[in-house]
Amino acid sequence: MSSHDNTSVAKNDSNNISVPFIKLFEAMAQEAKEKGYIPFSMYNTSKNNFGILLSIPRFLASLSYQGGIECYQHKKYNDSIQFFGESIKLRLNLTHEKNTEIVAHCFNNIGVSYEKMKKYDKALECFAPSLEIQKTINKGVNNTDEADIYRNMASSYFQQNLYKESLNYYNKTLNILQNTTSKNDTDIAQYLMSIGTIYGKLEKYNESLKYHNDALILLNKYYSTENNTNSIYIADVYKNIAITNFLRKNYTELEKYSELAFSIYNKYPDHDENIILESRRIAAANFYLEKYDKSLKYYLLTLNKQRESNATIYEIADTLNDIAIIYNRLGDSTKSIEYYSNASSEREMIAKNALHQTNIVTTNVDGEMESTALYNNALEPINAILGEVNCTELYDLWNNREL
Repeated sequence: MSSHDNTSVAKNDSNNISVPFIKLFEAMAQEAKEKGYIPFSMYNTSKNNFGILLSIPRFLASLSYQGGIECYQHKKYNDSIQFFGESIKLRLNLTHEKNTEIVAHCFNNIGVSYEKMKKYDKALECFAPSLEIQKTINKGVNNTDEADIYRNMASSYFQQNLYKESLNYYNKTLNILQNTTSKNDTDIAQYLMSIGTIYGKLEKYNESLKYHNDALILLNKYYSTENNTNSIYIADVYKNIAITNFLRKNYTELEKYSELAFSIYNKYPDHDENIILESRRIAAANFYLEKYDKSLKYYLLTLNKQRESNATIYEIADTLNDIAIIYNRLGDSTKSIEYYSNASSEREMIAKNALHQTNIVTTNVDGEMESTALYNNALEPINAILGEVNCTELYDLWNNREL
């Protein structure tokens, strides 16, 4: 297909989607007015001149890009993909924009949307052209945009349990960040932790601990200057070191680092999940160390926290079962039978509540459902017009375009 044909198709698409795009833009502008995160004057000016603006591919390309952002923020990833794809197609009409950062961002954002949908192969297909465009723009000089793409690729490989591939791209990310003048130690620490986690998955525990400890050194140095040694980031490193020690069956170190993580998470009321996990790890470590009284203390704490939070019946039943085992080790058969019985009762409830659980509908407050409905109505006619986005074909189309 010639570049002329591409331009023609894009113009026809622009005319077809004008009305639904107006509806979407009005929906976006209404929320912008309410929340104040987009200058409302932009909407007023645009609305008064839609007849002119909708004939300009650059405006439609920008509008579709913003539509992609809005849909992504509302977790409507299919729609987000279509909008970013449409933005790329519309830019085929524009001269001197074959290799622009905005196009690279479109491909990257499509990939991230696919990743959110757990379509990792499709995500990787989109990250590849994004990376290629960034390399063309940067002429061989690595920058943080490339690092972001490498990170996204690493994440997609990790989610597929392709740890060696993931490790390769995390190392590329880390190499770029460590050699930038505006490097952020907290970001670098996050990637060190990610690499440490991968080495744990690969059962290379010494390497795993090395990277986690390197992350801990950076974070301690950074937060000591702010007099904040109770950072969640530091707790996260302690947690990862604890997990690695669990995998290598070093239960003394598991107990030590789980307690360190627990002591920090416990200061944050919105970290119930981490508090529960670390409490269970401390209980498990003490069980393996045959310190049953301390193990019981933390299993009971775990149970109480689970009942206060949104823990599932499965999780509560497992904890009840663990407590029963501890009482049995302590020689208290009466308590052991009591907790075994409670665990069985919880598991019976799982079957009874299964159908009910699938019908639970949670709604947000302050009219958020109305806002979502507004977007759904605006997007409906657009979804019928825009086709499925294939990043490989789209990049070939873009790459073969003549400037």
